[in-house]
Amino acid sequence: MIPWGLGALRPEFGMEVVNVVSELVRNDPDQIACDQAERERVGERLLAQMAKQQREAYSHVFEEVYTAVCSEETGNTMVRTVKGVRSTVTEPKARWFMQLPQEQAWPLYYQVIEKKNAISISQIAQGMRAGPTESYQDLQEFAKDWRRLFNNARTFNEPNSDIIRHANELQAVFEAKLKESAGKYRVLDGEEL
Repeated sequence: MIPWGLGALRPEFGMEVVNVVSELVRNDPDQIACDQAERERVGERLLAQMAKQQREAYSHVFEEVYTAVCSEETGNTMVRTVKGVRSTVTEPKARWFMQLPQEQAWPLYYQVIEKKNAISISQIAQGMRAGPTESYQDLQEFAKDWRRLFNNARTFNEPNSDIIRHANELQAVFEAKLKESAGKYRVLDGEEL
């Protein structure tokens, strides 16, 4: 039996009582299980928060790289009609990479580039903006698709074509911006790009 009244008469006994009760609680199997469950819940919340922050950082990197690549221009002008309104705009270098070639119009493309390996910037954009489980999970996966896009252009097109020149120039922009943005948002953690 613990003499509870002693704590009121002599304060040093109060601390002894706290220590005794703490020791009893600390060794209680139910309390140990409860403490373990709470540590696990805290750990899960921290992991979820870290995963969310990492997804947000990846999202920033993806958007910055996408914007850098898609905003490169050739310097040439072209006529564009949107909702019946014609305007002259500067031709984007990424123009030929935005959509996959139509199979009926370019059957040779799909003989040279297997359908499963064909990719466009619009498909990369879909992967960037998909939900957490469908989107790119890391920078390597994201970079792999961009590099596949540029390699497909070099594989299919004539060596001295404007399309290959644009693919090479866009890949240089891509690689530089990816490295810069990954460093800016601290998402590399020793990963090879």
